[in-house]
Amino acid sequence: MLDAAVGSTDSEYTRSLERNVWKFYLLKVAWGVRWGTLLPIFAIYFLDRGISLTGFMILMATLNLSSVTSELPTGLFADRFSRKWSICVGALLGCGGVVILIFAVDYFVFVIGFIFVGVGAAFASGADMALFYDSIKGAGLEGRVQSLLGRALAIENISMVGGTLITGAIASQTGLTGPFWASAASLITAATIALWFVEPDIGRDRPASSQPTAFRETARQYFRHLRATIQTITHNPELVGLVVAYVVLMRTYFLSERPFGGPYLTSLGFSAADLGFIYALFYAVMSAFMLGSGRIRARLWGSERATLLSLGILGMVSLVVLVNAPLRPIVILGMLGIYVMIGLLHPLMQESLNRRLVSAQRASCLSLVQASIYTLGLLVGTPLGAVADNFGLETGLRAFQWTFVPAILLAAILAWRVLIPPTRRETPASGSGDG
Repeated sequence: MLDAAVGSTDSEYTRSLERNVWKFYLLKVAWGVRWGTLLPIFAIYFLDRGISLTGFMILMATLNLSSVTSELPTGLFADRFSRKWSICVGALLGCGGVVILIFAVDYFVFVIGFIFVGVGAAFASGADMALFYDSIKGAGLEGRVQSLLGRALAIENISMVGGTLITGAIASQTGLTGPFWASAASLITAATIALWFVEPDIGRDRPASSQPTAFRETARQYFRHLRATIQTITHNPELVGLVVAYVVLMRTYFLSERPFGGPYLTSLGFSAADLGFIYALFYAVMSAFMLGSGRIRARLWGSERATLLSLGILGMVSLVVLVNAPLRPIVILGMLGIYVMIGLLHPLMQESLNRRLVSAQRASCLSLVQASIYTLGLLVGTPLGAVADNFGLETGLRAFQWTFVPAILLAAILAWRVLIPPTRRETPASGSGDG
């Protein structure tokens, strides 16, 4: 009888983790609408409020800095306490930040709003993917990891398409603050969805302790966990290569989308409504490639190293076309190439990184990766914005190009060198090859 009861409990727990999958899809819908309503008009909104491009890049640097400084503590919170509550807190802080940006008048208040958004993003990043991956693992669905991750990311981007399509209509009726209110509402929805998750049991990987700990001991545990997290990545050459490639390619995407994309397309004569449709096209194409990323990779490249090298080449060519194209349609084609690159890259990297990490450090390690993306934005974003303000948008774009084309090339070469091809693995029977 006891064995039957235990078996029934385990079966119900497994089903609850399977249900986390569709709940995660709903969460991705809310995340997608949150970003989709903002991205087409994000930079334009602040320029319209009298903030220069340099001022906007300083705000983005504030977001990056607040995220960098809070990524690891929030990752530890998610690993040690609760991933679903980490997601919920992140969504609520992000909502608060968006509302502050709606009512802000002074530049200092804009800074406060960006800090809220940055800390909120840190709470949610890493925790959501760690919860999803551990739910898949606990439900016995490891064989479908990349397809399920690709579907989740595609759902987020399809929701972005919906958000971008309604942005123009909302802005025409309410002004540029309307999309911000829509984003705040989607974040409240995301916080509510997060509370429905069943927390995966990763207790076997955690150090057991039933006694409350003093602040000094808690601080020691944090720094030990931080050191172990950093060592997990830096002592594994394959993880180093994956992280460097991911950070450089993602930052290329972010810079082409937010600081430069909107103002550049506006300077070419596109209206806010046009931008909504253009970004809807970008996200739709990205979603399609996310859905088919596993099949495309298996058919064209196979290994991680060949895939990353090919995506690096695509990113470099797309960036050069974006900056130097003489005609508007070719500019759009260059930007589209960057979205194709991210559509193929994102599911691959989430699967590749998660597969190499243990549950107890998964959220922390993913947060460290996200912090690296923010740090690179912090280092290069503000200088590029200053170049654009002082020497013109075209010069800023060229500086962006000649900063990131060599960076992408070096990152792709590093990934090629450190990722071991299946034929050279010492124990080929113990794994599935290059992934």
